Amino acid sequence: MIKTRLFIAIAAVFAMLSAGINSAAAQGVTTGAFAGTITDATGAGIANAQVQVTNRSTGFSTGGLTREGGSFLVQGLETGGPYSVTVRRIGYQPVTRDNLLIRLSTTTRVDITMTQQAAQLSGVVVSAAAQTSDITPTNTGTKTTLSDTVIQRLPTTSRNLNDFLKLTPQVSSTGPGNSAGGMSNRMNNVQIDGATERDVFGLGSTGQPGGQIGAKAISIDAVKELQVLLAPFDVRQGNFGGLIINAVTKSGTNAFHGSGYRYFRNQDYGRNVPALRATQFERDQYGFTLGGPIMKDRLHFFTANEWTRETAPVSGPYQGQPSDAATKFPFTDAEITRINAALAAKGLTDPGTLGALNTPSPTNNLFGRLDFQISDVHRLVARFNYTDALNDNRRQNGRTGNRPVYSSNFHSINSVKKAPVVQLFSNFKNGWSNEAFLGAAIVRDRRVPKSTFPQVLIVSGTNSILAGTDQFSSGNELDADTYEFTDNLTMPRGNHNIVIGTRNELVKIRNLFTQSSAGVYEYPNIAAFENGAAGQGRFFRKAFVLSQGGNAYFDAVQSALYAQDIWTATPRMTLTLGLRADISNFLTENSYAPAVDSAYGKRETPTGAVQFSPRFGFNWDATGDQVNQFRGGIGLFVGTPPYVWLENAYVQNGRIITFLNCGAQSGTAGNALVPAFTSDVSGIQTCAGGTGNKPIGDVSFLDKDLKFPQPMRANLAYDRVLGTSNVVASLEGLYSRTLNQLFFVNRNLAGPQGLDKFGRVMYGTRTLTGSSNPVRPAAVIANGGTARFSTAIDIENQSNDYAYNITGQLRKRYTDNWEALVAYSYGHAYDNQSFTSSTHISNWQFGRTLSTNQEDPLRRVSLFDQPHKVVGFLTKTVNWGSKMGRMGNWASGLATDFTISYQGSSGSPHDYVYSNDMNADGVTGNDLIYVPRNVADQNEIRFATATASGQTYTANEQAAALEALIQATPCLNEQRGRILKRNSCRLPFSNTWDLTVRQSIPTISQQRLSLQLDIFNLGNALNKNWGQQRTNPGTTNSNITLFTTTGLSSTDATAAVPTVNYAGNAVAFDPARTGQPQQYRVFANSGNFWRAQIAARYSF
Repeated sequence: MIKTRLFIAIAAVFAMLSAGINSAAAQGVTTGAFAGTITDATGAGIANAQVQVTNRSTGFSTGGLTREGGSFLVQGLETGGPYSVTVRRIGYQPVTRDNLLIRLSTTTRVDITMTQQAAQLSGVVVSAAAQTSDITPTNTGTKTTLSDTVIQRLPTTSRNLNDFLKLTPQVSSTGPGNSAGGMSNRMNNVQIDGATERDVFGLGSTGQPGGQIGAKAISIDAVKELQVLLAPFDVRQGNFGGLIINAVTKSGTNAFHGSGYRYFRNQDYGRNVPALRATQFERDQYGFTLGGPIMKDRLHFFTANEWTRETAPVSGPYQGQPSDAATKFPFTDAEITRINAALAAKGLTDPGTLGALNTPSPTNNLFGRLDFQISDVHRLVARFNYTDALNDNRRQNGRTGNRPVYSSNFHSINSVKKAPVVQLFSNFKNGWSNEAFLGAAIVRDRRVPKSTFPQVLIVSGTNSILAGTDQFSSGNELDADTYEFTDNLTMPRGNHNIVIGTRNELVKIRNLFTQSSAGVYEYPNIAAFENGAAGQGRFFRKAFVLSQGGNAYFDAVQSALYAQDIWTATPRMTLTLGLRADISNFLTENSYAPAVDSAYGKRETPTGAVQFSPRFGFNWDATGDQVNQFRGGIGLFVGTPPYVWLENAYVQNGRIITFLNCGAQSGTAGNALVPAFTSDVSGIQTCAGGTGNKPIGDVSFLDKDLKFPQPMRANLAYDRVLGTSNVVASLEGLYSRTLNQLFFVNRNLAGPQGLDKFGRVMYGTRTLTGSSNPVRPAAVIANGGTARFSTAIDIENQSNDYAYNITGQLRKRYTDNWEALVAYSYGHAYDNQSFTSSTHISNWQFGRTLSTNQEDPLRRVSLFDQPHKVVGFLTKTVNWGSKMGRMGNWASGLATDFTISYQGSSGSPHDYVYSNDMNADGVTGNDLIYVPRNVADQNEIRFATATASGQTYTANEQAAALEALIQATPCLNEQRGRILKRNSCRLPFSNTWDLTVRQSIPTISQQRLSLQLDIFNLGNALNKNWGQQRTNPGTTNSNITLFTTTGLSSTDATAAVPTVNYAGNAVAFDPARTGQPQQYRVFANSGNFWRAQIAARYSF
């Protein structure tokens, strides 16, 4: 029934769009087009004239005939050029327009007037004048386009596509990754030559496969042009909620060309500070490109291959570090000797090192492409993109000042991607054109522990130490395969261009995650571990695989059908009207354990949802001279969420894996339930004495009617070319409202149980010591309660998020040896939850700090909110050959390129929270503080004498320190007497300047050697106090822990006043007790200091 209705809807739209009569501009997702009108001397259109388009660099040629009125359209053209457009018609003198360039997803207009002739005359050749690609009939939505010239010139440390997103003023970097429209960074899409190369599973924050270990999708030397799309009203663009990174690759030409290069930096290339010089760091990136003809004018090849060899120090204190290190190693040599002996006695003779440790991260990026001109109608492109990345000696949370880690508790991750794509571009003589491609992305991630020994945590006072297998690395594998087919047909019809097409993506996922399968032991002290007998440990955990070998399988199809009309309503007005239907289908049925069904009700796999996305765009050349342009539009977009959010429900269903938990992860003494230590836990089936339980643990659900995120975006812009300078000034507004957004709810809570004294919604009760007891639903209690279920996260939909930006920009494309951009954007983003994690529980726990009903979609400032952003760059080439007189001919290639870039932006939003569970929902560290009106009022807040870092603070001293902080912090001072609003505080504004200087030296036969120096954080190189970001060391998931509650005045929530410990932050913010706290300070992060990189490149 769904398919029938969908077919009728699409057919109706197609019929409506096809009804027009009287050329419109159209272009492809990965290509460009030429369009225009051929007229005679009287202005009358010339029909049936032959239009021939030739790429001068490759010899590829295609074309067609003009239609009634003299209009023509030739699309599916490779970006770049230069191109020539030749027009012939019997009785007219041939005309050629030469040196034309094609920009990505842009139609270049070419209007030609022909002169009648009585005899055969030579043709007229006209060299095209420079034309900005910003003023074009197809420019409607919000985007940024960067050519390979800019990509190669801008300073970049990692040579990653994501490095260039900062130049889009509407893109926010306040969250864990780049985002737009207030959407999570995991809702972005990455396209290379039109094919998906995003991180479909979504473990990393970069949006690229292998992003969790810093892998990059492709070498930037393979990229010809890059777009960042925020509101593309072309229905062929989809599968995103935030932004699209749309890159097209280079191809070979009729001339052999290539380059070899190397970029290098290490710990000595930067400011002489311990943060850079104390440990070894090295990044070495080298590669080559080569392209040329296999058959001139017919078959060409291009390859770009890059190898990165990086080694970086493991963060955190280590044994044997310098005595003046800022953070001390927390164990004595005698204690380490004792622990080593105990580990060896238990079977771990080589626990690894506690000393300095480096993390090698080699990455190989290989790319190859073939272009074949089958005929003047068909052009075939085949390419292969390969990435192999490794991150060794890795640990998710590193080492800390109170928890050193043996290297046996580290792991490695290897991520391999293979991405073949075949594209067929066809330009038929009747003006019709077609773009089709078939592609795949095969990703294999393997996380391998450094040991097979159980994980052992040993506590010593306030410190602890880890050895053995990392509990999250046992049985951790991912296969994520994506197969897609896309076909787009364009049919000119008078002044209309009708586009119909389809995009189909099949995703197949296998995820193995048998955490804790090697066993996890915790001991309250060293002596208890030395003993190792039953009851000596405080906690034990082991995984049991129930079915499918611990693997979760998940298959899904995301399909789209769409139709569009691009209508040149007048010579100055172009309208785009389209409809896209996205269909999501879950191919794998999910079933839950009977106990889950009994506790939460039987759940069904989501049914296939059809989401319609109408879109409208316009472009108006206000003065008809391509100087003043108004553009804009409105439309809906459907974003595919990272499949890890959906796949969680297929792992956490009570059927794949369960755990044996014995004891508790707290306390200073052993627990009688903990079994005796053994290095092989396979024989352990119960806790000590034959007791214990095997809880289901976390459970995840998907609403049966779940819809994928669907933002509505609208933009309106005015562009003006300033004089003859080719500078374009733009003013643009962008608004985003999410009609369907995901919403994470914990079904393991019975619901609100009332309010506390300060208006906080309570989900249970609290004791006088401050511990909490959540109230669970009756059905959950009847089926085992918290002993069986930890959390039950349900994903639903809500529609309460919105964002906006107002942007002013000046842009000059590369002409006269320079290019520049400067832009300022003001905006805000508001949401119900800010999704920063790959797991259900973390998105619920940290997606928002909660003081209200968890089911109320209360809109607050988003973590992705960035009110102010200023970006800019200037690149300038100085050609010395023209200044060297007689040596000018020899030195014509002697040139210096100067490129400087700047980004200034508002800091990230954050919260101040309690370390405890203040609303009794069973989760700590995410409850917003109550800001007292009067810190001395015992009815608002109480303090007890406490010691931190060797300093003792009385209750009155803590109160005074807190009052000083509140007065110095506007977000706290403005909210006295109420619970802090989510994300209402913000880190300070930051400024970053980067510089590249490149000297090109001619060698032989127009070949050249280039030497390059990059300086990152140039401001800090000029002044040691510039270019530094002030942050807070206690920030976790944007939460700064301000108080630890040590007790309550009453068990009655409506009367209870907390007694808190503020001594830790009193020391952290004001160690010298000056009364002037500094909650934001400059810390020893490498980004706070200038760093340099040197490079060399030989090009021919």
